[in-house]
Amino acid sequence: MQDLKTIIFNNFHYINSTCNSHVVLCHSSLVDTIQNHRNYSGSNHLSKNTVLFSLTETHSRGRYSLQGNRKFSLDRGIGAITIWFTDTNNTLISDISVAEEPVSNSNITAQQIIDELDEDITVFLDFDSTRVLDSNFQSKNAVGDSFYYINSAFNSSAAFAVAYGTHLLLSDFNGNGMLSFTGASSWQSTVDNAINDWNSANSLTNDATLVTCFKLGGNAYTHLIATELFNIFYMNGSLQFKDVNGTNTVVPNFQVVPLTAYMLKIERHHNTSTFEWEITNLESAAVQTATTDCGNSVSGNLVSCRFGWAATNFTHHQSYVFLYDNRTSARNTMIYNFCKQQYGSEVAAVPEITPVVHSEDIFFEMRVR
Repeated sequence: MQDLKTIIFNNFHYINSTCNSHVVLCHSSLVDTIQNHRNYSGSNHLSKNTVLFSLTETHSRGRYSLQGNRKFSLDRGIGAITIWFTDTNNTLISDISVAEEPVSNSNITAQQIIDELDEDITVFLDFDSTRVLDSNFQSKNAVGDSFYYINSAFNSSAAFAVAYGTHLLLSDFNGNGMLSFTGASSWQSTVDNAINDWNSANSLTNDATLVTCFKLGGNAYTHLIATELFNIFYMNGSLQFKDVNGTNTVVPNFQVVPLTAYMLKIERHHNTSTFEWEITNLESAAVQTATTDCGNSVSGNLVSCRFGWAATNFTHHQSYVFLYDNRTSARNTMIYNFCKQQYGSEVAAVPEITPVVHSEDIFFEMRVR
């Protein structure tokens, strides 16, 4: 087709079973060869508009047709051409047609979470006996056992060791063997000064998510977690955090009662500089939410993390910890169900999403001369 001067599209029809737009734009690589095709100015260049023409929806949903025909004069010959479709916001139709992957309410395992999160895991404390060790590197997995090391699943760089004392204790979080850890004496913590190198695999981003299960042992000042992004503690009868200026800030409208098991989720939103808080009572399923300013961003080449703090008591019981990137509602639901199942609570009824069967068809006549 090297000597073509004109190309005409006629009787052009397109079907997209999952598209909700009333108008579809037809794009093509053909525009590079069309004479006097519309241009638009970019920041530092003049670029071709790739839209050939628009298709309007017929009386049948998801069926689109070209009104009349379109004739284009070419300034040179053509080989193969590519055609694709978008909505009026230039979003690929296939992108807006894909349903989110369904999440099952059946029993979620720690391995399924590891497989799902993969390199997005920065810290996942799952209390597997191969990752809870005493000072002689012997496995520990029973309530009352003392331990010195606790390591993250998947990310081997997140390896925590006891500070200020000889050991911490494994405790019974739910009265039925769900493991947590707590201090053996006051002024203790388990700490890793470098859970990963910044921008390495498993490295946190500034839009990370924290999920952890905890239970206060009393009203004493106790520290749940301290990283650059999330510095969370209980003091003076309220859950608090350090903001970007390092100021102690009370989470508003939160009531945290000692000896009550909670699941805490904090989403850090870098673009809006906010924390989105959600705390769930694992016994009653009552949920409290709040929005606050966020904590600090990651600084330096190493990311550190600790549970507990030397100048505070370690009287709380802390169970599963998830610190990860690239959150989705599906991932949040998976972790939520896992924690609820481990505690023995009824899993919330999260509707299964039935994948939409997506189909596309195209028919057109093309005349050349």
